[in-house]
Amino acid sequence: MAYDIYFSDMEENQIIQVPFPPTNMPELAKTFDNQEFKVWGDGLNVNVLGNPSLVTFSLSGILPEYAGKYNYARSQINPYTLINLWSAEATSHKPLRCVMSRPDRSNILSWLVTVEGMNWYEEKNKDINYKVDFKQYSTESTMKNLAMQQLVQQETTRIKETLDMLNSYFHFLS
Repeated sequence: MAYDIYFSDMEENQIIQVPFPPTNMPELAKTFDNQEFKVWGDGLNVNVLGNPSLVTFSLSGILPEYAGKYNYARSQINPYTLINLWSAEATSHKPLRCVMSRPDRSNILSWLVTVEGMNWYEEKNKDINYKVDFKQYSTESTMKNLAMQQLVQQETTRIKETLDMLNSYFHFLS
Protein backbone atom coordinates (compact mmCIF):
# COMPACT_ATOMS: atom_id res chain seq x y z
CA MET A 1 0.00 0.00 0.00
CA ALA A 2 1.55 3.30 -1.06
CA TYR A 3 1.15 6.31 1.16
CA ASP A 4 1.08 9.90 0.00
CA ILE A 5 3.13 12.46 1.86
CA TYR A 6 2.75 16.22 1.50
CA PHE A 7 4.69 19.12 2.99
CA SER A 8 3.71 22.76 3.08
CA ASP A 9 4.79 25.96 4.71
CA MET A 10 2.62 27.28 7.56
CA GLU A 11 0.59 29.53 5.26
CA GLU A 12 0.15 26.70 2.73
CA ASN A 13 1.53 28.95 -0.02
CA GLN A 14 3.57 26.00 -1.19
CA ILE A 15 2.19 22.44 -0.98
CA ILE A 16 4.50 19.73 -2.29
CA GLN A 17 3.80 16.02 -2.68
CA VAL A 18 6.78 13.69 -2.22
CA PRO A 19 7.31 12.09 -5.68
CA PHE A 20 8.31 8.66 -4.39
CA PRO A 21 6.84 8.10 -0.92
CA PRO A 22 8.08 5.09 1.05
CA THR A 23 6.25 1.80 0.56
CA ASN A 24 5.46 1.71 4.28
CA MET A 25 4.56 4.60 6.50
CA PRO A 26 7.60 5.94 8.39
CA GLU A 27 8.09 4.59 11.88
CA LEU A 28 6.95 7.08 14.52
CA ALA A 29 9.03 7.17 17.70
CA LYS A 30 8.10 8.50 21.13
CA THR A 31 10.03 8.14 24.37
CA PHE A 32 9.03 8.70 27.99
CA ASP A 33 11.11 10.26 30.74
CA ASN A 34 10.38 7.57 33.33
CA GLN A 35 12.76 7.21 36.26
CA GLU A 36 13.41 4.21 38.45
CA PHE A 37 14.23 4.64 42.14
CA LYS A 38 15.26 2.12 44.75
CA VAL A 39 13.15 2.24 47.89
CA TRP A 40 15.41 2.44 50.94
CA GLY A 41 15.62 -0.82 52.83
CA ASP A 42 12.77 -2.60 51.02
CA GLY A 43 14.78 -3.86 48.09
CA LEU A 44 11.95 -2.74 45.83
CA ASN A 45 12.19 -0.44 42.87
CA VAL A 46 9.65 2.24 42.06
CA ASN A 47 9.05 3.50 38.53
CA VAL A 48 8.01 7.16 38.44
CA LEU A 49 6.24 7.96 35.20
CA GLY A 50 7.69 10.91 33.33
CA ASN A 51 6.57 13.12 30.50
CA PRO A 52 6.38 11.87 26.93
CA SER A 53 8.64 13.29 24.27
CA LEU A 54 7.45 14.72 21.00
CA VAL A 55 7.10 12.20 18.19
CA THR A 56 10.01 11.87 15.74
CA PHE A 57 10.27 10.20 12.35
CA SER A 58 12.61 10.08 9.38
CA LEU A 59 12.01 10.06 5.66
CA SER A 60 14.49 8.91 3.09
CA GLY A 61 14.26 8.31 -0.60
CA ILE A 62 14.98 9.64 -4.04
CA LEU A 63 13.89 12.82 -5.74
CA PRO A 64 14.04 12.70 -9.57
CA GLU A 65 16.69 14.91 -11.18
CA TYR A 66 14.00 17.02 -12.88
CA ALA A 67 10.21 17.21 -13.18
CA GLY A 68 8.91 14.69 -15.71
CA LYS A 69 11.93 12.35 -15.56
CA TYR A 70 9.74 9.49 -14.31
CA ASN A 71 6.15 9.62 -15.53
CA TYR A 72 5.07 7.21 -12.75
CA ALA A 73 6.22 9.55 -9.95
CA ARG A 74 3.36 10.72 -7.71
CA SER A 75 4.30 14.35 -8.37
CA GLN A 76 6.45 16.13 -10.92
CA ILE A 77 8.70 18.61 -9.13
CA ASN A 78 12.18 20.01 -9.27
CA PRO A 79 13.94 18.10 -6.44
CA TYR A 80 15.37 21.27 -4.93
CA THR A 81 11.88 22.71 -4.50
CA LEU A 82 11.29 20.22 -1.69
CA ILE A 83 14.82 20.38 -0.28
CA ASN A 84 14.67 24.19 -0.30
CA LEU A 85 11.27 24.17 1.46
CA TRP A 86 12.63 21.96 4.24
CA SER A 87 15.81 24.01 4.52
CA ALA A 88 14.14 27.44 4.35
CA GLU A 89 11.57 26.65 7.02
CA ALA A 90 14.25 25.19 9.32
CA THR A 91 16.54 28.17 8.75
CA SER A 92 13.74 30.65 9.47
CA HIS A 93 12.74 28.70 12.61
CA LYS A 94 9.29 27.80 11.31
CA PRO A 95 7.47 24.48 11.42
CA LEU A 96 6.13 22.73 8.33
CA ARG A 97 2.80 21.02 7.83
CA CYS A 98 3.22 17.30 7.11
CA VAL A 99 0.26 15.27 5.91
CA MET A 100 0.44 11.52 5.42
CA SER A 101 -2.55 9.87 3.79
CA ARG A 102 -3.72 6.41 2.74
CA PRO A 103 -4.65 5.47 -0.83
CA ASP A 104 -8.31 6.18 0.03
CA ARG A 105 -7.20 9.75 0.91
CA SER A 106 -7.96 9.40 4.63
CA ASN A 107 -5.29 11.12 6.72
CA ILE A 108 -2.97 9.13 8.93
CA LEU A 109 -1.56 12.32 10.38
CA SER A 110 -1.60 16.03 9.75
CA TRP A 111 0.98 17.62 12.02
CA LEU A 112 3.18 20.61 12.31
CA VAL A 113 6.77 19.33 12.31
CA THR A 114 10.26 20.77 12.52
CA VAL A 115 13.27 19.68 10.50
CA GLU A 116 15.82 18.22 12.92
CA GLY A 117 18.44 17.25 10.34
CA MET A 118 18.87 16.78 6.59
CA ASN A 119 21.29 14.95 4.32
CA TRP A 120 21.20 14.79 0.54
CA TYR A 121 23.52 14.04 -2.35
CA GLU A 122 23.37 13.62 -6.10
CA GLU A 123 23.65 10.09 -7.42
CA LYS A 124 25.43 9.10 -10.67
CA ASN A 125 22.15 9.33 -12.59
CA LYS A 126 21.68 12.85 -11.11
CA ASP A 127 18.68 11.91 -8.96
CA ILE A 128 18.86 13.29 -5.43
CA ASN A 129 19.10 10.83 -2.54
CA TYR A 130 17.86 12.37 0.73
CA LYS A 131 17.23 11.63 4.40
CA VAL A 132 15.40 14.08 6.64
CA ASP A 133 14.63 13.79 10.36
CA PHE A 134 11.48 15.46 11.66
CA LYS A 135 10.02 16.15 15.09
CA GLN A 136 6.43 16.91 15.97
CA TYR A 137 6.01 20.61 16.72
CA SER A 138 3.98 21.63 19.71
CA THR A 139 3.13 25.06 21.02
CA GLU A 140 3.27 25.98 24.69
CA SER A 141 -0.52 25.78 25.05
CA THR A 142 -0.52 22.26 23.63
CA MET A 143 2.23 21.26 26.04
CA LYS A 144 0.32 22.78 28.99
CA ASN A 145 -2.75 20.81 27.96
CA LEU A 146 -0.73 17.58 27.80
CA ALA A 147 0.85 18.34 31.19
CA MET A 148 -2.59 18.94 32.70
CA GLN A 149 -3.88 15.65 31.26
CA GLN A 150 -0.91 13.84 32.79
CA LEU A 151 -1.49 15.51 36.16
CA VAL A 152 -5.15 14.43 36.11
CA GLN A 153 -4.09 10.89 35.19
CA GLN A 154 -1.55 10.79 38.03
CA GLU A 155 -4.12 12.05 40.56
CA THR A 156 -6.68 9.52 39.30
CA THR A 157 -4.13 6.74 39.80
CA ARG A 158 -3.37 7.93 43.34
CA ILE A 159 -7.07 8.06 44.19
CA LYS A 160 -7.60 4.53 42.84
CA GLU A 161 -4.63 3.27 44.86
CA THR A 162 -6.00 4.91 48.02
CA LEU A 163 -9.46 3.44 47.41
CA ASP A 164 -7.93 -0.01 46.87
CA MET A 165 -5.95 0.34 50.10
CA LEU A 166 -9.07 1.44 52.02
CA ASN A 167 -11.05 -1.40 50.47
CA SER A 168 -8.43 -3.89 51.64
CA TYR A 169 -8.44 -2.35 55.12
CA PHE A 170 -12.24 -2.53 55.46
CA HIS A 171 -12.26 -6.04 54.04
CA PHE A 172 -9.66 -6.98 56.67
CA LEU A 173 -11.84 -5.51 59.47
CA SER A 174 -14.99 -7.38 58.42
